[in-house]
Amino acid sequence: MSHGHSPQVPVVGGQGWNVSMQDSYNLAWKLALVIENRASDALLDTYEREREPVSEQVIEGSSSIHEIIMSHGSGLEDRMALTQTDGWNDNAVARISGLSYNYCAAMDIPDGCNVGVKPFIGERLPDVHISPHVRLHQLTSHTRFTLLIILDEGGDAQLASATSIYRLVEREYPALVRVELIAPITPHPWPGLIPTRDEQGAVAEVLNAASGGELILVRPDGYIGCRALLNSARGLAAYLGTIFLSR
Repeated sequence: MSHGHSPQVPVVGGQGWNVSMQDSYNLAWKLALVIENRASDALLDTYEREREPVSEQVIEGSSSIHEIIMSHGSGLEDRMALTQTDGWNDNAVARISGLSYNYCAAMDIPDGCNVGVKPFIGERLPDVHISPHVRLHQLTSHTRFTLLIILDEGGDAQLASATSIYRLVEREYPALVRVELIAPITPHPWPGLIPTRDEQGAVAEVLNAASGGELILVRPDGYIGCRALLNSARGLAAYLGTIFLSR
């Protein structure tokens, strides 16, 4: 995919480099699944649908920064005044880094998903310190999908639901989805990876997790693919069915 924009701005912001790396990451995990016969060729069609709008936003963003740096006929004071508008610095950093782009409008969301809650399906997973030595992004630093099962208490009912979902994922999508259980206390027994103890509820807070527990599926590229209530995994199952081929 070609990104034609101001030749001056990439030197300052590296936007062409940053967006191209994300182009590659978006395509790489999809291509790997298709090659391994874990997903149909139709998954590759989502690459252009998701990334083409981003390239258009990059061009728009680089042009606006170009107006600040290189605009001819405008005085320095006028250009500097533009940088003092509310949110300009944050927006510029988000655009240059590529962190402001999302796939919200490009993704097909199955019925049963938890929508209308930020961060939205299609947005990047935010990061947060869970403890002095553990951050949320560390739990997703691998090449598989990550299913975050977020509990707001360690009671038997929530743990039973979480265990049922874990066993379903392990049975239907082995080696494709890594399950991470996050809870305020360490639940026992738990058949999967060692749960992440989040005593302060930092993850639930940053993700606006639903009361009663929530399932948040994170794609290999760090974007949220699905959100579903813990006691209603229908949306999660439907979404996974749109990605992976039946065994």
